[in-house]
Amino acid sequence: MSRRAARLSVTLSTLVVLCLILVVIAAHPWPDRTTSKDPRLVALESRESRLANEAKVTKRLLNQRWRRYELRLAARRRQIETARRNYEAQLAAARRAATERAQVLAAAARARAAGDATRSTVAATTPVPTGATPAGATTPAVRVVTLPPKVTVVTLPPVTVSTSS
Repeated sequence: MSRRAARLSVTLSTLVVLCLILVVIAAHPWPDRTTSKDPRLVALESRESRLANEAKVTKRLLNQRWRRYELRLAARRRQIETARRNYEAQLAAARRAATERAQVLAAAARARAAGDATRSTVAATTPVPTGATPAGATTPAVRVVTLPPKVTVVTLPPVTVSTSS
């Protein structure tokens, strides 16, 4: 064989080997890294799913507590509104009673000023409230008084700094 033929056969065999290597590489005979998961990724995914479940449970619990709070708040507001209406009704009744009492007292004062004869007719025409005292007895005046809350002022001694150790 001549040198030229030897070189040609070496070149061809090199090309054949190169093509075989390329075919082997293209066939991927080794395991794929993307199919086998890293244990750290597996742990991270399990933690993520656990946290998602905890978030769902927490959100459900929070929604239950919020609904319960809204129900109690609505009941409390109704209670406050009822108490306010009762207070206003009592206040209006007390004002009406005070107005009626003032009218009765004014009529009595006019009667005293006009004389005894007028007094007897005023006493006869003045309406007597239910549960009133018998004729001739005086009834106590009705007064509506709103008191401020009781406040106690406490004076404390001045603070002194102690230098003893």
